[in-house]
Amino acid sequence: MALIYGLLTAAAFGIGDYMAGRISRHLSVLIVIFYAQVAGCALMIPAALFSGQTPTLTAAGWGVAGGIALGCGFIFYFYALAYGKMGVASAVTGVSSALVPAAVGILLGEEPGLFAGVGIFLVALAIILISKNTGKANESSNKDQRGIGISLAAGSSLGLFFVLLHVPPAEVSLWTVAFAMIGGLLAAGAALLVMQMKPYAAQSLFRYTMLMGTVQAAGALTYVLGVNLGLLSIVALAGAMSPLFTVLCARLFLKEKLSKLQLSGFLLALLGVALLLISSS
Repeated sequence: MALIYGLLTAAAFGIGDYMAGRISRHLSVLIVIFYAQVAGCALMIPAALFSGQTPTLTAAGWGVAGGIALGCGFIFYFYALAYGKMGVASAVTGVSSALVPAAVGILLGEEPGLFAGVGIFLVALAIILISKNTGKANESSNKDQRGIGISLAAGSSLGLFFVLLHVPPAEVSLWTVAFAMIGGLLAAGAALLVMQMKPYAAQSLFRYTMLMGTVQAAGALTYVLGVNLGLLSIVALAGAMSPLFTVLCARLFLKEKLSKLQLSGFLLALLGVALLLISSS
């Protein structure tokens, strides 16, 4: 069940990334992220209040810290897409966001086992293949290096989010996610202040952005539920498979064609998930 929650996290974040990519063509990335966190707060704070769960300092501290990491991760990620090659940015961000919690889980004494270890490797490789952009590159090497650097910062921040939200117990899961949304809102709001930008959005774009934020908040919740049932190294890796769902959305809604490498990545992802399911059964 923990792995299922991880895959639901990947689906929510992947769909959210697709939606963010579409809306960012018409609206500043920072404004998109800001209103996405507003939507997350609007969803999760009432849910936590009516859940009967008692807010704790643990949930508040780790949740806000995780939310700040999440907000920074999204900011870095979308700027990486702008500065570097999209396929490279997606791959570096996806793999690094998976490796950080996997490494932390192993350092904490988790032992995934042989099948899970092979599955982790296959899924990491699948993320790289699925994120590949087959278009011709014309960017300079300096721009590529800058994009890779920002992508590493994005992946490390998102990986840190996965690690931090692993700490609070399941009994305060809704409050943990609510505080994470508050932390993300603080990060996005601070970025807007630094850039001296006003968070203006047309009504149609505002509704779309709020929907995106609701989807991503649901992803954060399924992740918290997952890591309270299974290994951090496995659940976080499953959650990092969001590029798979982003590419699927592009294929379904934009009719983008999949390359042979991307199709190979999908097959590897399915095989990797199957091995993870076997290891957790």
